[in-house]
Formats: sequence, structure tokens, C-alpha cells
Amino acid sequence: MVTTHLLLPALTSIGRNDLAYQMLAKTNFPSWGFEVGVGATTIFELWNSVNADGTANVSQDAMNSFNHANFGGCAEWFYRDILGINPLAPGFTKILINPQPGGDLTSAQGSYDSIQGQYLERVDLYQQPIQSNGNHSAEHDGSNLGAHH
Repeated sequence: MVTTHLLLPALTSIGRNDLAYQMLAKTNFPSWGFEVGVGATTIFELWNSVNADGTANVSQDAMNSFNHANFGGCAEWFYRDILGINPLAPGFTKILINPQPGGDLTSAQGSYDSIQGQYLERVDLYQQPIQSNGNHSAEHDGSNLGAHH
């Protein structure tokens, strides 16, 4: 669990965005998508906290939390890699916009509230970034746009 938040960035860093997107798109048991499909709003402590039929796995010992998001999320990867919002200088005074397309995802939108203001990024993942704003200096690198992985 402690390394879950590192998994997607590690895959991206070795050029395997395809696997990161596959993990996110998976909806069968066990997967994050399966957890969402059975009503989860946070990540479970164990992949088998819930059985494949959606019932709670009562055979687990007391270590079976259904609200175990610490170090288990992938939200940072959404911002840094899907939207491509990355700080280049302390306090987000300079950022790099470099979306990493993959899977069946064709567009993405999100915002990040920093000390410099809100960064709003709307991206057609196979074209140039549509919008980025905030009180910052931004570099746009569209080299990954248009390349379906």
C-alpha cells in the first residue's frame, strides 16, 4: 500500500504509459475500477477487501479497511501526467504543461490551486492544450500530443 502512489509515475518514467492507462481502465476484479464499480469512494486497503461478487470479504482479519487512501491514490499522476501540470520552479512560479496521452482517454480537464493562483488545464489529448491559466510562466511541450500509446 505504501508504494501504490508511486506505481503509475514509475510506469510513466520507463515509457509504459500504456500499462498505467490499462490499470486505470480495468474494471474487473481486482482493480481500482472494480472498487469504484461496487460503490467505493476511496481505495480499499487490500485488493481482496471485497470478493469478486461485490460482497465484503469477511475472511480477512482486522486489517481490512474500506477507507485506506493514504499513499494509495493516483491523483498526483492525473495532474502531472494526464493533464501534464508540472512545477519547474518552487511555488509553481514556472510550470511545464506536458500531457501524456494514453489508453482510450481523448480529453481531460482539471484545475490545481497553487500559491500562484488556479491552473486550469483542458486538453484534447491528441491536439494542443486548449487552455492554461494562472499567475505563472508556462512552457508548453506538446511533443506527446497526437501520439496514441
